[in-house]
Amino acid sequence: MIKVLICVLFLIPSQVFANEISTDWSLTDTALQVIFTGLLEADREQTIWIAKHPLVRNQVSENEVINTRYTEKNKIIGNNASSTRIDTYFATCAITNAAISYGLRKSGWNIFGVPLVTLWQATSIHIEGKTVVDNISINIGTTFN
Repeated sequence: MIKVLICVLFLIPSQVFANEISTDWSLTDTALQVIFTGLLEADREQTIWIAKHPLVRNQVSENEVINTRYTEKNKIIGNNASSTRIDTYFATCAITNAAISYGLRKSGWNIFGVPLVTLWQATSIHIEGKTVVDNISINIGTTFN
């Protein structure tokens, strides 16, 4: 829980106030970055849940129990990862994504009139969102509860 508080206290406010540091950074950039960071945190929580619950017993009926084995698909994190390894990976992702977003905003590059930073952020949100939804669909929980 303390790690979630650290994320909330430091990372999200830094993104919210980024537009005051640079006139290039927009409120849309901030909103998209906060959405990405929230999804990344949900993914981190699900990854921790997998590490804590690699084998789950599901009571299908009165006489039938099915064991479900969950494994981490991210090869960088790997199976049986420590919470330190998981936290380090996701913190690196959050910082790297924010840095790339900021760099793309400063570049001013556009594709078909759409800022490249917006495409980058939308793609990042799509990937994280799909990961979180896919995990939910196979009953992977979070450590929030």
